[in-house]
Amino acid sequence: MDRMALKSKKQKAACDASFSYFKKGHPVITMHGSSHVCIENYRRLLAVSCDEIRLSTALGPLVVWGSRLTILCFSSEEISISGQIRGLRYVREDAQ
Repeated sequence: MDRMALKSKKQKAACDASFSYFKKGHPVITMHGSSHVCIENYRRLLAVSCDEIRLSTALGPLVVWGSRLTILCFSSEEISISGQIRGLRYVREDAQ
């Protein structure tokens, strides 16, 4: 095996290991600054207001909080939210 192929296999193994903590069905959250968030793999909308959006996920309820929150678009797999996003947090089922 040549040196390039060995390096390539090592790089691939390192890359695979770095993403091994992603589990199928768990939410993937992508923030774009403090004004836009995209959440993949959510289950359903639980509540919507201008300062809080609650989603059901495989890891429990997820709350996006801020001001002037707007749902830009959503599908069964992904939701896109804009506004002044101050934070995201998971809440315990019994703490709702």
